[in-house]
Amino acid sequence: MTFPARQYSVNGERRSFALLRPTNGDASVQDAIRQSILDAYSRLESAAS
Repeated sequence: MTFPARQYSVNGERRSFALLRPTNGDASVQDAIRQSILDAYSRLESAAS
């Protein structure tokens, strides 16, 4: 599973911009959302098998 992001270059250096990101800039919130999504996906895979 991948999380949506866009890549761009600044002075020849590649960077990426996460499309799923918190509005207040708190990175820990993004990690919690990401973990929630991964947990739900994991439960779905377990139920399917």
